[in-house]
Amino acid sequence: MKKSLLALLLITTIAMGQGLRVFTGLSIPLGDFGDVYKSTMQYGGSYTMKMPGIEPPPGAELITEYLIGYAKYQGDTDSFITMREYTMIPLIANGILDMNPSAKDFGGLAPNLLLGIGYYLGTNSWTMESDYLALTYNDSEAYVGINIGGGADYYFNKHALLTATAKYHYMMSMSEYDTGSMSLFDIRLGAGFSF
Repeated sequence: MKKSLLALLLITTIAMGQGLRVFTGLSIPLGDFGDVYKSTMQYGGSYTMKMPGIEPPPGAELITEYLIGYAKYQGDTDSFITMREYTMIPLIANGILDMNPSAKDFGGLAPNLLLGIGYYLGTNSWTMESDYLALTYNDSEAYVGINIGGGADYYFNKHALLTATAKYHYMMSMSEYDTGSMSLFDIRLGAGFSF
């Protein structure tokens, strides 16, 4: 029975699927995080599918996006801290409002808005060196957060598209030793294949 339900879920997910996307872009740390770490390139991919059970506004379509990304931020150093890095892997589920779904059939521009929730895995690494010692520190932490933004997809035909997105992320710490909150702004460009 469990195998049958799993197979049904898999078939339904594939049937409702819309496409795969890959992206790269600039990730800009904000606030206290931005005071220490510099902007960096990010990379990732996502899977999109039609959102079930919710009626979209007339002339629009609702899409669910499951996204994974990767970014490594370089931090400020000095005579004692000779290396400072922060690695982040976001796992995000977005709801996307596609305001021109007919672009998939006829080609053209499809603007969109998005809102999502995410689980962000971070690793803080730094090395401190002096004449007498060298110490390397690594600490992993987890955040939950939201992201909001918008962008546009340009469809060349039913299957090939380019995508551009700008998003703001706000994250709250889940770590035992509360490290507060952090925020980012992303600008992403990508390409995709639509089923």
